[in-house]
Amino acid sequence: IDKMDGKGGWSKQKFFNEVLGESADLGLKLVTITDIQAASQLGPNNYSAAIDRLRKCRVRALGVDWGGGGMNEISYTTVALTGLNEYNGKYECHYCERFHAGITHDEEARRLLTYFRECGCHWFGHDYGGSGSVRETLMIQAGLPLDKILGFCYQGRASAQRDIVVYHPPAQGEIRSYYMLDKPRSLVLASICLKSGLVLLPEYESSKHVTHDFLALMEDKHEM
Repeated sequence: IDKMDGKGGWSKQKFFNEVLGESADLGLKLVTITDIQAASQLGPNNYSAAIDRLRKCRVRALGVDWGGGGMNEISYTTVALTGLNEYNGKYECHYCERFHAGITHDEEARRLLTYFRECGCHWFGHDYGGSGSVRETLMIQAGLPLDKILGFCYQGRASAQRDIVVYHPPAQGEIRSYYMLDKPRSLVLASICLKSGLVLLPEYESSKHVTHDFLALMEDKHEM
């Protein structure tokens, strides 16, 4: 009864799973496998083929979520090559990849800069801060234009009255600006866009090793 009432940090989901032995996950998932399969309408998740498809998009961006280590030597650094299709108004991810943990920071920077140039990207978006700032420095030194970089710092549970993305100009004595991103709301918005067919993904079987990351997003309600 104490667990049902939430004592000791027990959530309703955990109570259903651990005490009652009932699945309470499906209704709490922001995105399901069916949603991912329905959104996977583009061509195979092949980089060479994605170059031509991306260049038909009016605005092109390379997005990176940095990471390192991980279980089974799988890196958490994931890459998405995306574009805005002006004909249907949809945002298309034509290629996604997760780097292996054995790759060095120098190799990461070299490969990403190659992707950026070959696909004619207009923007390079990444999580700026911590290890992200180190990799960004390497890419700038390798030739990535500073005015093409969109650095995001994550913020959790910000006021709903604020914009999801807020621009922060350089502080006194600094040269770098950045964007503060409301992470929970941005993930909810991305999930809604995917479920509504506004975001399209590569062919399912060739990309599910990356796109299944959406399945980790769970709704955690807090009574106020």
